Amino acid sequence: MYFSSHNGDITYDSHWGGLLEVCGTGAVVKEDATVDYGQTKTMWKDAYDLSFTNGITSIGPGFIENCRHIRSLIISYTVESIAVTPELLALLRKNKTVVRGWFDSCGERFAKENGLPFLHADLFVGWHNDERHYTNTKFTIRFKKDGTVYREYDEYCPGISAGNNGGGVWTAELEADFYKDETLEGFAERFPNYTEAILENKDLAYFFRTAARR
Repeated sequence: MYFSSHNGDITYDSHWGGLLEVCGTGAVVKEDATVDYGQTKTMWKDAYDLSFTNGITSIGPGFIENCRHIRSLIISYTVESIAVTPELLALLRKNKTVVRGWFDSCGERFAKENGLPFLHADLFVGWHNDERHYTNTKFTIRFKKDGTVYREYDEYCPGISAGNNGGGVWTAELEADFYKDETLEGFAERFPNYTEAILENKDLAYFFRTAARR
């Protein structure tokens, strides 16, 4: 985790594969792009997917432009405004950046108003712990550019020795319009291993509320 030198409420999580998450509360501005520990240049240079997580409310001018190789811009529904500059639009169009956001949100409007491709953000559903088989399974709904949707199950389990982990990833189909005429409660009934996690998931609750209006 990295900390903004300008605002202690803004932190960064850098993940393998090029994902950089902007975390915290409130607005992010250009000055927040400088972090402690001298990792600023490396952090932004290696970022291909830039995500603004729940709690971020606005994105100021000159911030996103630090991510010169950006290929996807992931924007939480808590973001209410994004500063649009000619430099930002030129960068996103040059890189053919896909805006990933939520239905009926600032991210979706930003994409449509500026002629950028939009794809719904992936939905983390929850974890299932199977004590009998010593597994923990992470359930995520993923959206693809071709319009298809699928379920991803990322399973973790102990290995054959201390410090060794097993598991794997498997996928299953999901209807592209799975949210049509569906409710959070109805969806929870479809997946009994995740019922409680689904009913407590605020992101899913927001998703089904907005999807119902489409």
